[in-house]
Amino acid sequence: MGLFYDHIPEDLAEWMLKQPMFWVSSAPLSGEGHVNVSPKGTPDSFHMTNPNQVWYEDLSGSGVETISHLREPGNGRTTVLFQAMEGGPRLLRLFGKGKVSEIGTPEYESLIPRENRKAGSRAAIGFEDVKGVRDWWHWQNMESIDGLPGLSAGVLEQRIPINSFDRRSSAYATVKKVPNAVEAGVESSTETERGAVPVDVKTVGAFLLGGVCMAGLFGWKYIVESVGALGSRLLN
Repeated sequence: MGLFYDHIPEDLAEWMLKQPMFWVSSAPLSGEGHVNVSPKGTPDSFHMTNPNQVWYEDLSGSGVETISHLREPGNGRTTVLFQAMEGGPRLLRLFGKGKVSEIGTPEYESLIPRENRKAGSRAAIGFEDVKGVRDWWHWQNMESIDGLPGLSAGVLEQRIPINSFDRRSSAYATVKKVPNAVEAGVESSTETERGAVPVDVKTVGAFLLGGVCMAGLFGWKYIVESVGALGSRLLN
């Protein structure tokens, strides 16, 4: 689930413009066409005109899928995704209708003067009426943003999944308590502060059964040494 905005808030705009990469996705109207996702990593190529209008300088690449999809009659749908490259996890999606201004057109020339153009510049891709959503993982993923069915059994799970990305890092809520840890998809507790991972009875039983079987094959001394080494790695 996520927080939806009818514009780009100032704090998110500041974070968004600092990111070194973003992704642009588009697709043709035909259900049989290819969905395209293009990575963009040129510094200072993404710009915000106002809280509902953004644009980026499009450079020559491996194809022309985004431009073709935006120019398809009745189409123009696109999503721009920003992902945190450092610090805690954060995603920002921008939804809007795209417009293409080719090199040589008055719109392109006004946005990208010759002295500011990057190598391979071919168009300015603009988006108007932009809406944003800031995402996090939540255990109750029942519907998409358009109301389509999502997970059918998510509400039956009693434990909120804990991410396993570098539990030692102070950037993640699994190593320290944060006020909104549950909202961020993390269960804030003493155990999670220490990096403990919840284990159910079935998992322990399967582990013990596997140990007995291996003991018959390799001997108990080998099993004890292996389990001891594994325990040391998990605790450290």
